[in-house]
Amino acid sequence: MLLIIDHYDSFSAMIADYCRAIMPKYCMLKTDQINSTTLAEINPSHIIIGPGPGHPSDIELIATKELIRQAIKRNIPLLGICLGHQLIAEIYGARIVTAKQICHGIISKIIHDQNSTIFNKLPSSFEVTRYHSLLIDNASIIDSEVQVSAETNDGEIMAIHHPKLSIYGIQFHPESVTSQYGKELLKNFLSIRTK
Repeated sequence: MLLIIDHYDSFSAMIADYCRAIMPKYCMLKTDQINSTTLAEINPSHIIIGPGPGHPSDIELIATKELIRQAIKRNIPLLGICLGHQLIAEIYGARIVTAKQICHGIISKIIHDQNSTIFNKLPSSFEVTRYHSLLIDNASIIDSEVQVSAETNDGEIMAIHHPKLSIYGIQFHPESVTSQYGKELLKNFLSIRTK
């Protein structure tokens, strides 16, 4: 079963619609509905940490951060989208900073290194849609446990992955109709098996 964490963001329903075609059994919980027993009760095979407003260091996101830490310990495949991506990066030691340009429906070309499972069989460069005002600080990623998987032409980090675990983050929105290969990327993630 797929668990989707919704940070009160309308994009979460679109993510669920995309995923339902691939993995029909799913559960979507609001961030304030999760607690220390959520993973034990639901026993998800995959988790998507969805987008939403705010900064990863906001007090309201403590439960989401704890859920991410538990998922890492349990080796559950994890995909962070936008805010979820930033939360994963922060947990692994990266800093989150204000973007040079606020992105609201901005289409950017990304280039990925083809070392991340979620980009399997996708072109090395394609267009994605961005909605964010925060980014991972490039200098801070060097000392973190995650690696950069994709960037824009001007070097903004658009995707990360853990080199040994099934943990991924994407800054862009794969569920947007103007993002190329969004369904394929989600299918790649939901095809990961760890047990």
